[in-house]
Amino acid sequence: MTAPAARVALVGIALSVLCPGAPAAGEIWLGPDEPSPFVPDAARWIHAPQTPSEPWDHWAYFRVDVQVPAKVQRAVLALAPNQYVELCLDGQLVSTAYDHHECLPVFTDVTRRLAPGTHRLAARVYSEWMPALYAQLRMEGTDGRVRDQCTGVDWDSCLDAGDGWRHATEGSWSPARDGGGYHWRPGDSWIGREFALLPRQQVREHFEAHNSRLRDSWREEQRQPRSEFRGRYEKPEYADRYRRFRTLDRRTRQLLDADGREIHPFFTIYGQIRDGTTVLSIESFDFDQLERDLDLMERAHVNPYMRNLGWHVLLDEHGQWAKVKAQPPGSDLPEFRLMRDVWDYFLDRVEAHGLHVVLEADFYWSANGGVVWAPYRSRYHLYPEALEAQALATRKIMRYFSSRPCVMAYMAGEEDIGLAHDMTSPHVAEAYHRHLERQYGTVERFRETHPGNYDTRKPARLKPASRTPEFIAKSPPLEVLVPEYDWDPGAFEGLTSLADVPLPVWPRFLMPEAPEVAATAHRSYNDFTPDDPLWIDYFETAEEQQLFDMLVRWATIVREGCPDQLLFYSNAQDFTANWHFLHLLRRAELPFDVVGVGCHDSGIEPQDLEPWATTRKAIKNVSAYRPFVYARGARPVAIASGEGEGGHTPKGVLDYYRGGLFDEIGGGLAWTQTYNWLHMSGAVAGAGPHETPLLAWMAEFMPEHERDPFPLRGQAPILIVENANLQHSNRSGLNYGNVLSVAHYLTQLNVDFDIVNDQAIGYGRGEKLKVNLSPYRLIILPALACDLDPAGIEAIDRWLSDRRFAGRRTVCLGLSENRTPYLYPHPGLHPTLAAWLGIADYESRAELSGTQRLYCPRRIGSLRPGEAISLTLAGGSRCAFFAPDHALLTLEDGRAIATSATYAGNRVIGFGLFLGLNYSDLWAADPRQTPYDAPTALFEAMVDEAGIDRPIRAPHHVRVYPSADGRTLLIRERYSLATDAAIEVRLPEGVRYAGGQRLGNGRTRFEVHLEPYEGIVLSAE
Repeated sequence: MTAPAARVALVGIALSVLCPGAPAAGEIWLGPDEPSPFVPDAARWIHAPQTPSEPWDHWAYFRVDVQVPAKVQRAVLALAPNQYVELCLDGQLVSTAYDHHECLPVFTDVTRRLAPGTHRLAARVYSEWMPALYAQLRMEGTDGRVRDQCTGVDWDSCLDAGDGWRHATEGSWSPARDGGGYHWRPGDSWIGREFALLPRQQVREHFEAHNSRLRDSWREEQRQPRSEFRGRYEKPEYADRYRRFRTLDRRTRQLLDADGREIHPFFTIYGQIRDGTTVLSIESFDFDQLERDLDLMERAHVNPYMRNLGWHVLLDEHGQWAKVKAQPPGSDLPEFRLMRDVWDYFLDRVEAHGLHVVLEADFYWSANGGVVWAPYRSRYHLYPEALEAQALATRKIMRYFSSRPCVMAYMAGEEDIGLAHDMTSPHVAEAYHRHLERQYGTVERFRETHPGNYDTRKPARLKPASRTPEFIAKSPPLEVLVPEYDWDPGAFEGLTSLADVPLPVWPRFLMPEAPEVAATAHRSYNDFTPDDPLWIDYFETAEEQQLFDMLVRWATIVREGCPDQLLFYSNAQDFTANWHFLHLLRRAELPFDVVGVGCHDSGIEPQDLEPWATTRKAIKNVSAYRPFVYARGARPVAIASGEGEGGHTPKGVLDYYRGGLFDEIGGGLAWTQTYNWLHMSGAVAGAGPHETPLLAWMAEFMPEHERDPFPLRGQAPILIVENANLQHSNRSGLNYGNVLSVAHYLTQLNVDFDIVNDQAIGYGRGEKLKVNLSPYRLIILPALACDLDPAGIEAIDRWLSDRRFAGRRTVCLGLSENRTPYLYPHPGLHPTLAAWLGIADYESRAELSGTQRLYCPRRIGSLRPGEAISLTLAGGSRCAFFAPDHALLTLEDGRAIATSATYAGNRVIGFGLFLGLNYSDLWAADPRQTPYDAPTALFEAMVDEAGIDRPIRAPHHVRVYPSADGRTLLIRERYSLATDAAIEVRLPEGVRYAGGQRLGNGRTRFEVHLEPYEGIVLSAE
């Protein structure tokens, strides 16, 4: 191979081609306030031209020789991944990069490696699709002249370089194939186009050109005609359904139809199988297939939820209504001129079948690629003008559809709002430092909160490990090095400005052959710095100051376009490790009508779910969102669920959806949204839709019970308190894992409970937007791996010490690990905990593992003296022990692992273990119990000790939901146990069931038979 001549380019020239407002030609490098040292826009994507022996799912290799004629004073390599790439310089690994969609370049300074002479660049690329490489090496000589070595057809490629790829001396090499340039063009794949983060002013100018057009045309837009129904109803009575928009009842928190009657609708993502591929975009639909599906939906009372309201389809880059490029298939269709006409026809057909639609704002997949380039689709929080572009386009689209009552709601959320962390971006650092100024005000206060941190300035100790890159399912594991850092107690002693506080380090796995190179193919699980307190500040910045503000701006603009339809925000994957998805905790303040969360189980059969997940929709939606819509001054009115599906056999699908629907309707959700029509109807498994067991059951259940009164009940008597700082930390598994487990065991008791983070609680009705603790009888703090927020623990103390309620309130404490809210160790228990328990600290601490028998020296609720409970603990579970004088539970050796105290006349129960039995820093990994409900006896005792009323008594694996009038009972088995169950339910006076045995205190006893995961409905006489 002959060495090609290096291309020469000036960044000013390259940028002037990109868009107006480019820097002058003399400005070679971008300033330190920019996220990129230069814009790598002069290279070409290259592919291996060889035909592979199997589909593209393997490595491809590339090489080129670079001539460096003189000494360079600066050299930076930009490497773009698709999906994973490693690049060597003279056989030494110098850069790796990984990205799932955006192909965002990684910049590496290689100045010290480029002496005058010939150097070889060699790369290997792995992709599940087609391996492609994009790289640009910028070299600045001592004379200031800049030379760029870029990927192009002058590179060689092959598929068989094997282990010798680092020097690229082996293999069958031939010229690489051109794959296109930097700039996106209509018809191009958007992957890898416009992928660099441009200079800030250039970004502003680009978006302002688009946004000003939509702002200026808004007044005229409002005078234009809107969409209206032009079809014919399949049944004449359907017309009455659309006399007015569906609304929310503030008393019941339920959805009301046009007649003001409560209704519990069910929505599912609608898609089709076309030529073996799933399509979600309406422009790709076969309208004959749609008509068959709508017939099935009509019978089963299933409404379509449209995932992609396509901005990229409905509007062009200039904000004008897009023209139809090709007429969609279907019989007797009208001629469509604009893409909005296709949507009009779709909505006509939905309304003709008596159905409603929920539309979803798509921030990522359906963004207009000519307006919001790929990297900005995950950076709306950093670039307000990009968010405004999406919101203004959505406002225009929704104004056109705003007269259609069949469009019930508009949703934002789920994974469509995925925010990039960008821990090296100056824009992120600027927002972070603004937050620190608001949070601390002075350097001195910051240092009081943060006395130390990990010392990441020194080289980390490295140990070998094997990791598989995330999201690349078939790729082989790679051998990597895991870093370990030393703790520096004086890390911030010399700090003079909050602007000098570094962003938290996002440690990467390192490649063993070149330890100084980060293997960015591997998303860090943050297990290298579990106690790093700066992550807490960072996630508060990202959630509170960026995500929340972004949503408020978006909703304010979009609401102008659809004032009568409901806005719904669905949080993404609540109770999930926080570095995967952000969790917005300020839920009561959101300017949305409805809030909730999605629950994804893919195709998992019910028996393969984690135990808590068998009622995840009740735990994650009802319990975790209800207190926020009831908070004083809360803006949301009701709760709905986001996406979710499960099961892969016909029975598994039926069991999963039926169980979820019982939880959602019985729990008081306003409506249900799920994945997905192809799954529900069985169309994904074969040609055309099918009348599946699930749809047959829904056709029977929904007409009979979708109007039963199941209001969202007010605040429950039991509250589980989350620790917001712990959730934001690298030990978030200790928070959410224990919260979920406690919720799981309370669910087995059929008692009502709420879940709230400690930063959102207050005592008394005077605190606006805070969850009022007054109605609760029992508060559970599952895991005090770090102390609560000061305002939160003060609120609980006021609640517990209120003499007006002496003897009527109980608090249960899990293990405290004597750490501040920012994870710093401190001697002894927090002063408030010490006062509650009447001790300064635990008597001793130890690690326990395996099966432990806990004995009751005296009666606790339903637990009798001498009775024992067997619990399974994970290896090395950290536990603490109390003095024996007030022991509630002891180990076989007599050590007290639970104690009881009285504080201000109220009961305090302290445990020396995490109440959810989860000791994993990162995940919800509590060990399985034998029997499955062994820990439930502890929670039953706590509930009984607190005097909590239990209107429902049922086996622990059976869930019961009575309607508000008591005339309907939804009963489901949730643990794969066939049973003849005896159930007792307190019913209103005069409500009787055939076969029900009336007991005292208004209770009725039922004998029911349930197969595993079966759900049955009982109706009163």
